[in-house]
Order: sequence, then structure tokens, then C-alpha cells
Amino acid sequence: MLYLKFMRKLILLYFFVFYFNPVFSQKSEFSPRILLGVSAMNAELSGDVRPVPTYFKNFALGIKGKLQFSKLFNAGVQINRGTTYGANTQPAIGYQFATNGTNPWKNNGYTSGVYYNYKMTFTRGGLSFGASSNANKRISIGVKPSVNILNFKTRVNALNNSNLKYDFSNFSTGNWDNTYESNAENESNSVLETNVETGITINVGKGLYAKIYISVGFTNSDLLDGQQWQERNDFTQDKDNMFYTGLSIFYDFKLLNSK
Repeated sequence: MLYLKFMRKLILLYFFVFYFNPVFSQKSEFSPRILLGVSAMNAELSGDVRPVPTYFKNFALGIKGKLQFSKLFNAGVQINRGTTYGANTQPAIGYQFATNGTNPWKNNGYTSGVYYNYKMTFTRGGLSFGASSNANKRISIGVKPSVNILNFKTRVNALNNSNLKYDFSNFSTGNWDNTYESNAENESNSVLETNVETGITINVGKGLYAKIYISVGFTNSDLLDGQQWQERNDFTQDKDNMFYTGLSIFYDFKLLNSK
């Protein structure tokens, strides 16, 4: 459902970019250019465990390269590395249905309700093909589908600073020691992420471009947050998705060849 809603909005944005933007009535020369840049973004995971909405904690940095080969189209590469956190504030017992031997709550001896949590560190890299309203203008809007490999490591804070089980019958979020000492349940540490990004790019002058963007990444895994067992005894797998908001700064290397 989330995927279908996002795709409908994306199609409307494409329609606006290519048919209603007035820049198409203004002809201008264009030279292909190579842009290299850096990015900083907030990264949150949508799964069975609620994300911790803390900026500068759910954070990723990256480098990007882009070939702008026409006023409308570009291709690029990117790599990011970051960390995102999540924690529930109500006890759950769904982990008791785990049978694969890798569930940290069962392995640490819990038998009653626990507060699911995670720390997920990831490295993400891939290829993109984007379209923008007009790369020659001061301000342009665009969309950029991409395919990425998301390599992740998820850990759980299941034991306190004395290496003992938490007492979740008398617990508040201030009791966490934030050590994340236990490996989360996992099936694979790498997944394919299909991502769609939309944003606004501003030419700030002197060959520098700033881009503000949002994007969503769809995966086929239910274990980015280390948790796949719901509060029922019939197992149904959900899909974990990633949401990003960020800022990129690019430098236009076409200036190196300008006279």
C-alpha cells in the first residue's frame, strides 16, 4: 500500500516536470558535465520497531558522482554509511514464536514481554538514473530512481550494564544502557533496495550546486530492525523500508575546461 501511494505521487511529479514546467519554452545551450559531491541525511527505518526520531543520531554521510548528459537526464553513483536507531515503548512477546535459534531475546533467557529495540549500521551503494526540469536553470526539480545494495548490521540492547537481563516489568526508557551488545536475528546482511528520490537543486554559483531531497527505499527483508515476529502465532512477513531526508553539495567540473 505504501509503495502504491508513493508511486502514484511519483507519476504525478513526472507529469508536472515534463509537461507543465515553463522552462521548456526557453531554449539554452547545454554542455555535458561531471559533478562530484557529498551528502548528509537523516535515515529512518520503517519496520516492526518504531524509529527513534532523533536528528544527528539517525544519520548518514556519503559521496556522490553524477553525469549530467543533457538538460533533462543524468546518471549517477553513490555510497553512504550511517546508523539508525529504534525502540518500542510497550512490551511484546511475539519473539517467543522464533524457532531459528538466532533470536536474541530467547537466547538471553527472556520468557515474558520485552521492549524491542535496535541499532542498525549500514553501508549503501548503487546506481541511479534521474530526470530534472532543466539543469541549466538556477532552480530545478527532479526525480531519481536508483538500485542499491544495502549492507547492514543490526544489534539489540538486551542486557544491562551488568550483563544481566532487564526487568521489563518495572522499566522506563531511561533505563537503557545503550550498549547494543547482542546480535539481532538475521537472515542475510545484504539486501537489494529500490529507491525513488525527489528533490530541488539550486545553482548557488561558482560551480556549486545544493540539493535538498527526500527518498524512500523499498526492500524485501523484514529483518533490517532485527525483528520479524508479530503478536500472533501465525507468521506473516512484512517488508522493512528506509526513509531519507538530506542535503547534497556538488561541484561542477565543467569549469575545469572553461576558458
